[in-house]
Amino acid sequence: MDLFYRLVRAGARVRYDGASLVYHERTTKAGRLARRVPYGYGMGACCSLWLRQNDRRALRVFRGWLGLRLGRLGDGVRRRDWLLVYEEMLVLGGTFRGVVYGLRVGNRL
Repeated sequence: MDLFYRLVRAGARVRYDGASLVYHERTTKAGRLARRVPYGYGMGACCSLWLRQNDRRALRVFRGWLGLRLGRLGDGVRRRDWLLVYEEMLVLGGTFRGVVYGLRVGNRL
């Protein structure tokens, strides 16, 4: 995410192609759950590090990320899909840990 974001910030052109498909390797439920915290952590750390660099667009990225995650959490609650709720709680917990990391390490950048 950080590399892609830096490229866009530097002026790289990005093109959306709705016909493109990305296939992810199938994993077990345990494997998916194990990746939820680091996934959120990375986004939280990136957003807070970008903010430390005075990039106000990072707020927009962070708001969008939180909106996505909270929306999925709400969907899980409404559908009583407790696995989805659990996954999103893991992602959100990782996100906030990443934010704390980014703010702390940002003092040393």
